[in-house]
Amino acid sequence: MRREPGSNISVEHGGVDIMYRRQPGDPWRAGTPNGTPNWIMPDHRAALAASDGVVWSAAKTPRGWSVVIDHAPRKLATYYTHLASVLVTAKQTVSAGTPIGIIDADPLDDQHIKHLHLEIWHGGASDRFDPQRIIETTWEYLPDPGDLPRPLVARNAGHRARDRGGFTVPVEFHYRRPPRR
Repeated sequence: MRREPGSNISVEHGGVDIMYRRQPGDPWRAGTPNGTPNWIMPDHRAALAASDGVVWSAAKTPRGWSVVIDHAPRKLATYYTHLASVLVTAKQTVSAGTPIGIIDADPLDDQHIKHLHLEIWHGGASDRFDPQRIIETTWEYLPDPGDLPRPLVARNAGHRARDRGGFTVPVEFHYRRPPRR
């Protein structure tokens, strides 16, 4: 449950809010649209399609631009919102990792913290479930082959999935190097 921005109404969140874990030396200050004490979202970051599919909707909503991708024949869809702009159109075929929009903040949130909101729908918006269950139970975190000698930090939900007997949502890996000192 979370409080609806600007009101005392509590609503089920229904998804995950994706940001990057703060690293030493990150230039994005906490308390700005780009950061909290533990998380950051740099400007102009692309949201990526979580799996192959067809764009069902790419439209402006009260919460920013939103994209819904149908992953037929699995009867699953992914919903992305709080986008500043979209890079796809309805009926467009996308592959896992295709940039679909530019991440921004929820216009209705008083804090205006940039993040990507992601939901998975089974049959429709009324049958959504929190993707965290899938991320924690069926996604395998893979190291970047270029990790040495400096560690790299995954960004934009930087999980690459492998089918482990369950639902598979491959997401292209993207990295950002920690700032040089």
